[in-house]
Amino acid sequence: MIRKVTLPALLIALSCCQPKTQEPALPQYLQVLAEEWQSAGSNFSIKEFEKSHSYSAEQGDLQDFLDSLSGNTNKIVRIQPGIYELDTALIVPSNMILEGVERDKVTFVSKLKYPFKPEPFDTPCTIEFLNVSKAGLKNITLIYEAVDFPTYSPSNFYDLWDKRVFKNDPEGDTLLYVGHIGVKNSENIFIDNCRVLHAGTDPIIIAGSNNVTVSNSIVDGSYNKGGKGNGYFNIDKGSHHVLVQDNRIEKIRHLAIQKDTHHNVIVDNDMEVDVNFHNGDDGSNLIEGNVIRIPEWHGWHCISAGAKSKHDPPGPNNYIFNNHTQYKLFIPEIREKITEYGDSIIYTGVEVVDSIAIKDQLMVRYSFTDYKKANSKNLLFRMNDEWDNQKSVLLADTLLVNRLFR
Repeated sequence: MIRKVTLPALLIALSCCQPKTQEPALPQYLQVLAEEWQSAGSNFSIKEFEKSHSYSAEQGDLQDFLDSLSGNTNKIVRIQPGIYELDTALIVPSNMILEGVERDKVTFVSKLKYPFKPEPFDTPCTIEFLNVSKAGLKNITLIYEAVDFPTYSPSNFYDLWDKRVFKNDPEGDTLLYVGHIGVKNSENIFIDNCRVLHAGTDPIIIAGSNNVTVSNSIVDGSYNKGGKGNGYFNIDKGSHHVLVQDNRIEKIRHLAIQKDTHHNVIVDNDMEVDVNFHNGDDGSNLIEGNVIRIPEWHGWHCISAGAKSKHDPPGPNNYIFNNHTQYKLFIPEIREKITEYGDSIIYTGVEVVDSIAIKDQLMVRYSFTDYKKANSKNLLFRMNDEWDNQKSVLLADTLLVNRLFR
């Protein structure tokens, strides 16, 4: 008896006989690190949160509502459309997710005012995760409106350097040192699909915490962007296994990684701010697959370290891989003279287009080359962990893989 074999069955049978393509092996020194990076971020599922409670302004004080629900049972509080003013910090308990019904229809307006505090643990924030676990924030817009004047940042990406941007106490107001989201001494926290707008100082503070995810969100602007650690997306104070993925981040001072932090992953973000290994991190952090474009008016390079005179050097084994980067395009005289880290290695590459006069100064105009054609693809870089005469970003290896974080 002749058995008829259909085409799909034949294809399946043939495919089983084909040798499986294996991913190229990582160098041994990267294997353990890569395993650690895969465990970055919160590690619980929103599907574990079965009980849902609806909240609207008519139900009274939001903090009282959250406190009445706190406990060991996983709960989702669904915030109904509205504008909710906060004049004190909103404290999120463990085992609770605050979820707006739609990001653009649920807005928390911060009216908090506080003086400067040097420690991130002490910086008050609009929403605080304090000594908690298994909690989150989703589909919510936060905006700071404690004053009647806007943040100061040039509206045009190509506006030239302006020292007024990176100052504290705008309009002489010394009480705008308020962050938006603070994750402090906490674990297993997520922030997803939020808009974090015009913070008083740091839009996001992650201090002494682990397994935190910030994803699919917009982080835009702060009032205080001057010295003493203001205007940071701040990963600080020993935080580890933090995942920052698929966000838009702009008009702040730094995305800072500092003070004993380790095994954090910054991946696939669209950024108009530098990644700054600012002050004595503990190493083993990964910067991968980001678009990092520095506006003309910003003051730092795409991948930076803190000032040698004031800060400790970066930690060991901080790696930078396959980022799509662009430093300023309008540069006076010769680009290499003002580029500490060198365009030839860490940056995707630029091409001279022409010269242009801006404010009576002749500038060399550069264009951004196609990353897919760039010769820096799959080159692995690491931050220099010593204060020496070498560049802050060093070429480490050429890898066969296209991706370290999967």
